[in-house]
Amino acid sequence: MEALPAASLLNMWKKLREYTQLSEYEAKVYVALVREGPSTASELSKASKVPRTKIYQTLRKLIEKGLVAEMPSEPKIFTATSPSAAFGPHIESFEEQARDFYSMVNFLENAYEKASTTAKTRRDDLWVIHGKPNIMKAIRDLFLRAERTAYILTTENGLIQIFKDCNKTFDRLVENRVDVHISTSIGFRNRGIVQELRHICSVHKVDRDEVPPSTLFISIDQKETLIAIMEVGDPNPFPYEDVAVLFRNPILCAILSRILFKVSKIPIHI
Repeated sequence: MEALPAASLLNMWKKLREYTQLSEYEAKVYVALVREGPSTASELSKASKVPRTKIYQTLRKLIEKGLVAEMPSEPKIFTATSPSAAFGPHIESFEEQARDFYSMVNFLENAYEKASTTAKTRRDDLWVIHGKPNIMKAIRDLFLRAERTAYILTTENGLIQIFKDCNKTFDRLVENRVDVHISTSIGFRNRGIVQELRHICSVHKVDRDEVPPSTLFISIDQKETLIAIMEVGDPNPFPYEDVAVLFRNPILCAILSRILFKVSKIPIHI
């Protein structure tokens, strides 16, 4: 192996400190002793640039760690233990850690692959629907699957759109004894629809600011939830046009229901 330049050898104390538990002074003195060979404390202080006031304390610690030996002479001479003998246990420890780390990575990779496979089977729990006709058909089908409850949260114009496309479906909900709750902002455009719907379901007024413009939320039996953004007359603040997401994950539906339908309801005076 080609010999390293003296400067490179001296700078190895940084790597040595990184891989071992040696202090900066200890690493500098050991590397200097390897380079210089048997040396006095005074010589080591100059070679390692460790202050003379710290050199003896540093050498004592290296002796205790088995990295340096003190020769019986006057003045005292110090010599380095062979690096392979001194740091062999460290290398074995690193190799063991590497094997352990490799096993852990393999274990995690197997878990990741299993989770990815499970995730693929769960993708059927979520659909993205594009286009207003497709969204409204999905809403009608959603209502027809309802067995116990149907919660709707929408804007003034959103209610007009739902009533326009789903008024017959509302009759089916009533026939099937589904408990329908509608939370909506109310204005002159949907006031008549609200009056009509109040005869067959529970209608709650919410503040306009409670529901973002162009949005619609529907939850069925806390098993299915649809969130839509549609151009229905409101200024659309979103960079999307007529898109909806349908969830069929019971946990997610329950969480969304608690969040979306826990809005401040205002008494209706019509």
